[in-house]
Amino acid sequence: MKPRFDNLLSRTWQVYRARKSVVGIVTDFFFLFLVIIVAVPPLRFGVQVYLSRIALEEPNKHDMLEYVHNPIKAYTLQGTDTLLMRDITRPTLYNFGSTQNATSCGELRSINRFVLKYGKDIDVYFISDEDTTTAMKYLRRHKYVFNTVFTDPEDIDSQPHEMHALLSHTPSSILVDRNGRVVVKSIGGSWWSGQKTDSIVSYLLH
Repeated sequence: MKPRFDNLLSRTWQVYRARKSVVGIVTDFFFLFLVIIVAVPPLRFGVQVYLSRIALEEPNKHDMLEYVHNPIKAYTLQGTDTLLMRDITRPTLYNFGSTQNATSCGELRSINRFVLKYGKDIDVYFISDEDTTTAMKYLRRHKYVFNTVFTDPEDIDSQPHEMHALLSHTPSSILVDRNGRVVVKSIGGSWWSGQKTDSIVSYLLH
């Protein structure tokens, strides 16, 4: 039975090739690929993450004199309560995102690189208001090593207007120096790896 199927498949392919030009074959396979992407959500999301990663640009230094004043309530995976942005003594990157958001997932790859390169001198927190199981499944699958904490959307809503406007976007980030002064403010995602990022870090550490 199998040889007959193989022969049929071979003859079908030969007839198809005879009727189609190279451009036509490439076009057909391209549209087939698009159909598969649309039909398979995980594959579609993976493509979106990849495209987001390509589109992200490095952050710019924030020149306005601005300090973080209001701590944000959060909790660890173990359920321990913590306050973010309070008693800052080291440069810290706070990234507010979601593993259900393609742009945020694209950004996380660069944040992990940032941690591997500068983690000894700069604290990094990924902050999410999504379900802990969902988030950790994604983060562990990609072997990300940054600190992950979770927050309640109501705590974000209670923030002052300017901070709320920043945090209500996913993804968004704040990079502060050891005195709590905002050095980088990013909305919509950034790529935290490259010469511009190295220059910002050099400014932070010297």
